[in-house]
Amino acid sequence: IQNTKKRYRNHLSALEIISVGNNMSVSLNAKGGQSKEELEAILQEREPVNPELQKVVSAMYSVLENYRDKNYSGGENHGIIFYVNHDPNSGLKVNGKNATYLHGKEGNYKSIYTPEGKQMLEKILGDYDLNDGAVELQVDGSITSCRRMLRVAPDDVAEKIGLGEKGEGASYHEWGFKKPVFTKHLSAKASTVLDPSIYIATLSSEGDIRVMNNNQIISSPYRDELPERLRHKQPEPRDYMRIAPMATARAYL
Repeated sequence: IQNTKKRYRNHLSALEIISVGNNMSVSLNAKGGQSKEELEAILQEREPVNPELQKVVSAMYSVLENYRDKNYSGGENHGIIFYVNHDPNSGLKVNGKNATYLHGKEGNYKSIYTPEGKQMLEKILGDYDLNDGAVELQVDGSITSCRRMLRVAPDDVAEKIGLGEKGEGASYHEWGFKKPVFTKHLSAKASTVLDPSIYIATLSSEGDIRVMNNNQIISSPYRDELPERLRHKQPEPRDYMRIAPMATARAYL
């Protein structure tokens, strides 16, 4: 029972099982935010023929979540940006002039899925000089560079998304955010307008994690930021959720 209790806490940190079996219902954490499982369901729908891309976007979310939970303790923190699946032929240009490339002496890139890769990301995220910019990943999970600059300003795409000449002067609500955000978050969303294939994950100074793609916020702690059709996307039951029917799972929690 103790092992089962630990397992459920690890997998369901943002969720509480109310009933289980074939008709399992889930309540989200008190903040009302979206769960990682819901993000994965959205990714399966958006990228049905690219499971590698689904996997790495989910992994980016997990790394940011773990870093936040370990290191954010209130007060002012430095915002962080990850990106993957950038199309170099798109309108989005990524500046590599000041980039730090991460292949190391061996010539091999570390992976977001390995302990060594996660340790390297932890170091990058904790170093202002290294995380001043965006961390670049590849679809296979390779961590290729950091200090990348997404060369786009909100003004560059304002007209394309119906904001006319307002650009950065538009309210955060008009940009699709529920609360005020720094310009780097506006630029991150603007980047997905110029490159609809890119996925960008951001961790704000307040600890909010968002995932953006094709001018949409597809994962957010605030459901009002999601497109209407994604606000109640239900996750498919995972293997660790497939347990024998019972009246309640509270005994395990």
